[in-house]
Amino acid sequence: MNDLLFMLFKSPNSCDIDRTALYTAILAVLTGVLAIVAYSQLSSIKKTSRADFIKKFNDSFFTPETRNLITLLMNAGIEFDVFQIKGENGEPIDRLPFFKIKSNVREQLEDAGLIRIELWRKGYTAFEVDDLLLGHFDDVGRFERKGLIDIETAYHTFGYYFHELVENNQAVKKMLEHEDNKGAYSDLEYINKKFKAHALENES
Repeated sequence: MNDLLFMLFKSPNSCDIDRTALYTAILAVLTGVLAIVAYSQLSSIKKTSRADFIKKFNDSFFTPETRNLITLLMNAGIEFDVFQIKGENGEPIDRLPFFKIKSNVREQLEDAGLIRIELWRKGYTAFEVDDLLLGHFDDVGRFERKGLIDIETAYHTFGYYFHELVENNQAVKKMLEHEDNKGAYSDLEYINKKFKAHALENES
């Protein structure tokens, strides 16, 4: 061991070990070890933070009202429509895109005890659909863009819902394609494309 140290850190001006060089080397090694430990701890903190973030996001997304909306959407219980708002003389003055609940499907699901919706509700306005569903989907895309969640976690958590509710649901497609919503959900469109690419990569 002494021979190795002497060979590596021999002082150019004497036959002794250059202690300054030795201490510098030791300090460099310790710094490297600390850097590795710090990086490992930081990675662990990031994973924990992302997991906590996903948990909080899930809690805000999977509410009873959202589940009712998703149940109706995934069981042909909703259709896209536009409500025409009229003035005092009956002339159209505005419009409101909305999801109209199909009463026959609603009755079947309620009679089976699978959902319970307020008696007054005949549908969901575009604003409610944004709050309960599409706005959250748009957030998934924005969070992935910013690195708050990785594509694997996002796909594992929300890929199924995107496939069923964005790709394959005609009511949602019509809502997204309506001229009032042009460009309103760019992050949703972005992450949906990434999900499809991710699914293809996993299949190959």
